[in-house]
Amino acid sequence: MLLATVLVLLVVQALGRTLVRPLIPIFGAAVPFLDPRFAVSDVRLSCVGASDVVRFRGNLSQPLLIDGRIINPFGWNGMPAGGFQITYTVGGALQYGALLLIFVLAWPASGPRELVCRLALSVPCIALLSLAIVPFTVLAEFRQGLVSLVAPTALDGSLIASRYLMGGGGWVIALLTAAFCIDGARRLAICKSDLCMTDD
Repeated sequence: MLLATVLVLLVVQALGRTLVRPLIPIFGAAVPFLDPRFAVSDVRLSCVGASDVVRFRGNLSQPLLIDGRIINPFGWNGMPAGGFQITYTVGGALQYGALLLIFVLAWPASGPRELVCRLALSVPCIALLSLAIVPFTVLAEFRQGLVSLVAPTALDGSLIASRYLMGGGGWVIALLTAAFCIDGARRLAICKSDLCMTDD
């Protein structure tokens, strides 16, 4: 476990920006897909102090009627120029995938074939974890910004769910996904072994 942790963390530290860069356009497209009320104007890798971050900038896609009040996008009809801005650390974007990979590598395997199957299952699962959790978290912050324009002390439900993910819920999802990869790889390795024995 210690060896797998050190190995994965070194990879994330050295290649974090490279690993996240291909996902950036999908992050940007996922937010308005999840909630068409928002438009993402810019998503890019940036730096805040010593930290690498993914910076999201967005706005309302059109005027909204909320509680009898019309909320215009920033820069429309008297609204000041600006928008919503959220930063998400590169390490944060990769943390759930990193945890999954640590357990996939550290859990005892019956042989190289099973380990290869685990890694093959892990790659799409890691991408799906990032693509599900990061846009949802950004959207929750955007929604909270919208709610704050109407009721400064109110909390949006998606922000509560996002805080749950960051408070440990995302780690639980990552561990369950790792268990799926480990069990799925074991089954695949057994099936392949049975096929080889049958062929012989």
